[in-house]
Amino acid sequence: PVQILGRLRMVPVQDPQLSVQLEWLLELYLHDRQAAWRMQPDGEYRQAEEHGTAGAPMAQQELMELWGLTSAGRNGSSAATTTTP
Repeated sequence: PVQILGRLRMVPVQDPQLSVQLEWLLELYLHDRQAAWRMQPDGEYRQAEEHGTAGAPMAQQELMELWGLTSAGRNGSSAATTTTP
C-alpha cells in the first residue's frame, strides 16, 4: 500500500470486474454536483453554482434507486447482490 496525504491508502485492484465497478462508482461521485463546494483563490469555500441544478447527477439517489431502496427504484433486489451497470 502507498500512503498519500497521510489518510488515503491505495492498493492494486486485481479483479477486473471489481475494478470496473470501482471506476463506475468513482465517476458517479465525481460528477455529483448536488452538494459541491469550490475553493476560491483566497481559500474560502463557496457552494458551486451548479448546486441543485435540475438533471444534475445525484450519486446517493442513483445508488438508492439501483439497489431498490427508494419507491422509484424498488425492484426487490438486494444491495449485496446487485452490481453496477
